[in-house]
Amino acid sequence: MTIELNKYVKISKSSPFYSTQGLNGVGKVTERIDNNGTVLNKVTFLNGQILSYLDSDLIVTEYNDKNKPKIIPTIGMDPELEIFDRWGFIRASNFLSGVNDVVGTDGNSQIAEIRPNYSDNAIKLADNIEKAITKLKFRCDKYFSGKEYIIRVGHGKRCSLGGHVHLGISNMNTELCEAFDIATLLLANLYKDEFYELRVNSSYGKLSDIRNQTWGAEYRTPPSFILNREITEGILCIYHSLSIDVANNELKNNKYYKRLSKWFKNYKTAIRTNYNAGNFLKFGYKMKTIRKMIMDTSRYKEDMDYRIRINNILNIIEKGGKIDEENDVIEEWKLKDKYQKIKILLYKLSDDELIGDLKLTGANMLVNSKSEKKYKGFPIKIFGLKKSRNIDFSTNSRELYLIMKKYIKSNKKNWCLKEEKISESGTGYEIGLGYKIRQEEIREIEKLLNYVVNKIKKDREK
Repeated sequence: MTIELNKYVKISKSSPFYSTQGLNGVGKVTERIDNNGTVLNKVTFLNGQILSYLDSDLIVTEYNDKNKPKIIPTIGMDPELEIFDRWGFIRASNFLSGVNDVVGTDGNSQIAEIRPNYSDNAIKLADNIEKAITKLKFRCDKYFSGKEYIIRVGHGKRCSLGGHVHLGISNMNTELCEAFDIATLLLANLYKDEFYELRVNSSYGKLSDIRNQTWGAEYRTPPSFILNREITEGILCIYHSLSIDVANNELKNNKYYKRLSKWFKNYKTAIRTNYNAGNFLKFGYKMKTIRKMIMDTSRYKEDMDYRIRINNILNIIEKGGKIDEENDVIEEWKLKDKYQKIKILLYKLSDDELIGDLKLTGANMLVNSKSEKKYKGFPIKIFGLKKSRNIDFSTNSRELYLIMKKYIKSNKKNWCLKEEKISESGTGYEIGLGYKIRQEEIREIEKLLNYVVNKIKKDREK
């Protein structure tokens, strides 16, 4: 096919250049070049790269302005972490090295750095972050050989720790950085003041700290925020939602961003000075408008998964919740018992809400919560859902949700599955079983739960 000038193109997955441009591969034909009689297309891609291809190399779908696809920038990060044992700080370079592995060190060899695979979805990136943290745990387990250790994130106690958010979109204008800065003013409320000084007094981490890379832009203002899945997903979904609207030239339609942008430009110097000094109370009167700006993004409105996670982090901030930088990342991500035997804990909500006579392989079955204290391991708590819920299954865990969803799809089951909080505590791995399915398909429930148990055990033995 011959591609016309100024047409938008999307590279096919079968093109040899697909991986070069990441998961999105959307660009615009800006020039046609005669290279010794061979006509090439000069294509400018979202991340700022300009490359020349033959028509046949691209294997593209062609669009005009009206029907061009939604541009979804890739998102990634390479957060930094500190490691301590019972006596104090441990240099990561004692047992980690290199910049090409998922786990290693970078500019400051005293601290660890993880490099999860990027994605075009913030929630999938959080899955990749969990895998990278798990790999770091394996390295630490081997080095400490049974001795206690703790991995921390945040601003850093011994060294400044960065969150470093990567976007597959070039910082060709100030809109991306400005939108991120405004959102960061709200997210700064998650951190305690006593941990702030080391970060802002370092060489980077101040407001508007962004730089271009070959693959797009790197926003270096946030501290290392990957304390747990809930906080990680929420913050990543906010940044990604804003970047999508910037990439598609839609942020200009966000009325709350317009107001904040005007305010930010008028008081830029004062805002940066106060942020860098940790004076977050100065921005208190703008917090409600920043929340509305985030909730007015297209991704928030269109994607329920993003909306749930963004609401979670906004609620934490509204209630005054803080990231406890003393906490252990391994425990917060529920990876402490990675190799221990999985135990299924069966619960009942009331006498008429019995779960039933389940027969599960590869797991111990406990009838009530009193028995839990006698055992050590990796519990999956199973609850009977009330009849009024009118769903088949629910779970509070993203990992379990994806496993169960895959099973339902592959077995062509017409079951309703929801990812949501089940118990009041909302902690640990939980599965809710619907009333109707417990009465009619108990053997099918057994098959599903056995699949879940075996899949988790395999994943944790890798």
